Amino acid sequence: LLASIAALLFRAEPPATAGDGRTSVAVFYFDNLTGDPGLDWLRTGLTDMLVTNLSQSPGVRVLGTSRLYQLLQENGYRDDRTVSAQVVDAVSRRAQATTALVGSFVRAGSQIRIQATIQDPRTGEVIASERVEGDAESGLFALVDDLTGRVRRRIEAPVRARVRGTPPEPPAPPGEARHAEWRWKEKKLQEVTTSSIGAMKAYAEGSRLHDRLQEREAQAWFEKAVEKDPGFAMALAKLSIVHGNLGDVE
Repeated sequence: LLASIAALLFRAEPPATAGDGRTSVAVFYFDNLTGDPGLDWLRTGLTDMLVTNLSQSPGVRVLGTSRLYQLLQENGYRDDRTVSAQVVDAVSRRAQATTALVGSFVRAGSQIRIQATIQDPRTGEVIASERVEGDAESGLFALVDDLTGRVRRRIEAPVRARVRGTPPEPPAPPGEARHAEWRWKEKKLQEVTTSSIGAMKAYAEGSRLHDRLQEREAQAWFEKAVEKDPGFAMALAKLSIVHGNLGDVE
């Protein structure tokens, strides 16, 4: 009981709101269109990576993945394999998110295609859609960086105009992931997470189990992530929380 209470306290975070003028974004789990359960880790993994990347932006407030899971669970959608319009609306309302990002991925051989759609959660209107494609292993982090840049430009342009009184930035040339004005404040995914796909996969699985309060199982996955990359700070932080929840004080 104490471990459960501690876990809930550790994962508590304020909901994303638009009260400060920033765009509030809820990034939902990605649909696995491959039919391969071995790639299910990307459902939460891609969400984690996009949330981490988008959180670097001062113009965006992003719903945390633990809070997303909590809202899905409270609304009875925890085990849904696909993200429906009903799920997007219910969770976004609870999170006070003004923008929803839903997506899917499909893999063929060594290639992976990731699709992301930006929606108005109240009406279901599609605001924009972006797609990236490339190598599923060595190029995954670069693909997520590219996709993040495209999404950020789509959702930040109106915020810049409203908050700073500047006109929306023009569309970037094809293939260019970021506008030069924003490059100084962004870091690539590998710089803020890990350069090891294996470590990221283990971290995603550990996070999934941690959100379900399956701390012993989560501990093993976080330890695996740290073993693959001893400098993976996010995995070390989650491992520390798990040890605390389990009462492993030392």
